[in-house]
Amino acid sequence: MRIDDASSTPWPARARLGVIGLGSMGEPMAGHLLAAHGALVIHSRGRRESLIEAGAIWADTPRELAEQVDAVLVMLPDLPQLASMLEGPDSLLAAGTELRCS
Repeated sequence: MRIDDASSTPWPARARLGVIGLGSMGEPMAGHLLAAHGALVIHSRGRRESLIEAGAIWADTPRELAEQVDAVLVMLPDLPQLASMLEGPDSLLAAGTELRCS
């Protein structure tokens, strides 16, 4: 798929969602997504027990998360943190994740 075709790509009615980065912005967003969607896979530097207790599924690596979802929301503070999620054998790219940025 070409990038310019992305807007015409239909998403499944119940797309499986994942969130990486559960800091001051990511954790509340993940909580709202979980409440609205009912299912969510999460990954961050540290486990967020409150989200797991609310029903989120913990993924040990970005790759593990990407292999379980249709779309990933990444909420990270800077490029070094993003690079660590994109590079290496346990990364998003290792899972074959298609990137769309905004």
